[in-house]
Amino acid sequence: AGAMMVVVQNSGAVQLEAGDVVAAVGLSAPLAGNELSVPLVQRADADHTAVIGVVFSRFTVEEKVSEVERDGEVEQRTEWEARGVEGPAAPGDYVLIVVLGVAEVKVESTTGTITAGQHLAVSGISGHARTLQTRMMDGMIVSESAPTVGVALESLDVGQGTGTISVFITLR
Repeated sequence: AGAMMVVVQNSGAVQLEAGDVVAAVGLSAPLAGNELSVPLVQRADADHTAVIGVVFSRFTVEEKVSEVERDGEVEQRTEWEARGVEGPAAPGDYVLIVVLGVAEVKVESTTGTITAGQHLAVSGISGHARTLQTRMMDGMIVSESAPTVGVALESLDVGQGTGTISVFITLR
């Protein structure tokens, strides 16, 4: 019933926080105890077309070693414990990102009021989304060509500048 999430690694020069819109920039080595590579991300801005999600939380994987007795002998067993953690993710840290579903997203309303139901695109403010610009052309609604983040589920007045609102993440 929740959002779909993916583990990624912060490869940018700045910390990532919950609500940041992120773009893919490559692949890292597999996460401990896994065989699959992890996408590298950084805050998205108007120059990034590879938007892949919105940061949900920092993510840690810790090695847990336990001793197990088997057939009279004690063996060490290594397990990996993964969990979400509060606080910003420094460069090199792992984060969980929402790729489909509802997430709290950093937005900016300097180009106009954001209203529920509007499509949102990557903003020029790093890590933020804004309204997707549309216009009428020959009786048709034409949208700008920008990576979309999702559909606003709440409003943000133009006078508020930046904030965080609920967005249904549907990347295109």
